[in-house]
Amino acid sequence: MTLSLDGSDAVLRLDRTDAGELTDSENGGLRFSAANVELGRTVEERSGPDNDNWMTRSETLFRGVVLRCKDICAPDIDIALNEQFHERKGADLTDPAVFRRHFAARTADGQPADEMVTPQLRALVRRLEEFANNGKVGGLILRGGELTLALNTGYVFANVPNAIDMRDIDGIRKWFAASLTGMAGLLDILRKSPALTDTVSQA
Repeated sequence: MTLSLDGSDAVLRLDRTDAGELTDSENGGLRFSAANVELGRTVEERSGPDNDNWMTRSETLFRGVVLRCKDICAPDIDIALNEQFHERKGADLTDPAVFRRHFAARTADGQPADEMVTPQLRALVRRLEEFANNGKVGGLILRGGELTLALNTGYVFANVPNAIDMRDIDGIRKWFAASLTGMAGLLDILRKSPALTDTVSQA
C-alpha cells in the first residue's frame, strides 16, 4: 500500500506486515480476540543541499497488540482515535489541547469528533499507555458496542519475545504465563473504565 502525504515531498509505503495467530478467548464473561502485529513502512524523502536527491529508509510503524472486545461499551458510542505520530514523552494526555495534538478523533463517516472525547476517555488512553510501559495507543475505536485497540508496546500476548532463548524452557514458561496475566490486567482496565459506558460527561 502506498500513501502520499499532502503538502510534503514524502511518499510512504506500508510494505511490511507481520501478524501472529489471532487468539479468540473469554475472560470473566468478556469475549475478546487478540493478535501480535508488526507494521513497517518505507519512506522516500528528498535529501541533499538542494533537495535534489532521494533517500530511502525503513522503519517500524507499529509493533504491539491488536485487541478486539465485544459488548464492552455503550452501543451508541461512535468514535475512532488515531495517533498522529508526534513525540509525546511526558505529554499530559488529560489536557484537551494536548490530546488533540496527539490524536485525531472521527466518527464512522469521517466527521471530526473532538467534542466526543470525554475526560474519561482521555484518562483511559493515559492509563493504557501506563500499562504499556511507555508504549503508545496507536488507535482506539469504540463503535456498535465493540472496542478495537492497537497498543504499540513491547508486550507480547500468548507468546514470548524474540530475545528469549528457546532452550530456556523455564524462562519460556514464565514469559508465557506473564503474558496471560498481562492480558487479564489489560481487560480489567477496560472493564473498569467509565469511558466505555459514560456518554454524558463531555470535555
